[in-house]
Amino acid sequence: MLQIYDYLMHFYHKSKDYFGFIILLGILIVPFLSSFEVYALMTNNLSTLSKTLTPLWIKALKDIILVAISLLGFLYHLKHKVVINNFYVALFALFLTVILISLFLSIHNPVLVTLSGLRWALPLLIPFFIFPLVDDKLIHSIKNPILFLFFLNFSFQIFQKFLKYGFYGHNIFGFSDRSPGLFLIPSTSAALMVLALLFCLFFIDLSKPQKVFLKIISFLSVLFSGSFFGILSLIAMIATDFRNKFFYKFILIFSISFLSIIYFIYVSDRSYESMVYSINTRFIIFISNLQDAGFFSNKFGFGTNTAYLISSGSPTDSNFSCIIVNLGIVGFVIFIGMIFFNLLLAYLRDNRRVFALTFFILLASFSLSYTETYPVNLITILIVSFLMNLSNTSAVKASKLI
Repeated sequence: MLQIYDYLMHFYHKSKDYFGFIILLGILIVPFLSSFEVYALMTNNLSTLSKTLTPLWIKALKDIILVAISLLGFLYHLKHKVVINNFYVALFALFLTVILISLFLSIHNPVLVTLSGLRWALPLLIPFFIFPLVDDKLIHSIKNPILFLFFLNFSFQIFQKFLKYGFYGHNIFGFSDRSPGLFLIPSTSAALMVLALLFCLFFIDLSKPQKVFLKIISFLSVLFSGSFFGILSLIAMIATDFRNKFFYKFILIFSISFLSIIYFIYVSDRSYESMVYSINTRFIIFISNLQDAGFFSNKFGFGTNTAYLISSGSPTDSNFSCIIVNLGIVGFVIFIGMIFFNLLLAYLRDNRRVFALTFFILLASFSLSYTETYPVNLITILIVSFLMNLSNTSAVKASKLI
């Protein structure tokens, strides 16, 4: 017990020093998290998406990272007695209350399902713990690691294109139709590439040629992944980036849309009908979960990928369904309310950073269990925390002037 206390005191005094290192580690472990499944896919030995091949101790690293940064953020708050504006206090209390009520009503659920729910919910709360630690210095320190992931994922996609594995079908040239890169699910690859582009466009300084180059790579990557959501998200990023430059915005959006349509109709095996089927399936699942939902959930944890993989959970296929199953109608209304409140406020204040991120989360919620999708959840947590840090600092300074 004394050793545990000593460790906690050490982290208490060194929380900020360790934080940046753990974030860096959390980004660099990404290529290993699904490495066995990706190898099986590339060697045409993958039979199902539901079977875990990578050792659990490797997969568990991402959860350890999220718990570790939460703990460091909590210790930092204790040491520095961070002043938090009332809005964030109220928002944290609201999120925590809904989670705890759903957890209490689901007390009869299997332990593994409950733990799955806590794992799913943790990323919703992490920004409230870590935002004082996420400043300009940290944001710029993760620029190169994120770009490394960006280009490594795209390199894997190119290599996978020329491997004629048949798990995701073949295009008209006989090459692999959908390339998920470092991941097993193509939409995860698309989400990472678009989020990395968002990060580069709105949060770090790059030249115009560099931004154009990253947009081209992102577009090709999303096409290779065969993700409809990825195309929509990419269009949204570019539209937001160009702001009032209507002519350039129109040309780029038209070009992306036209080339995407040509690719999916004439090159890809993923036809218009299959995309409609995918969207319709998610909609049916959502409506089914909505019809079964109460104001608060008594199925906390069942709306997670983890619970589904252990044959206990409900099919979700989207963040909206996850929220309905895990937190009920009240949780869903809060989430949707926050999304549209942020979009409206960002639009009125011409805050392109907040608008782009919020719109991305909205679109990604149609096709991903967002809080379980690593490293998309980690990068989003860091961006949200950075924006909270800026907003909280301004609010606290303003309150002192009154």
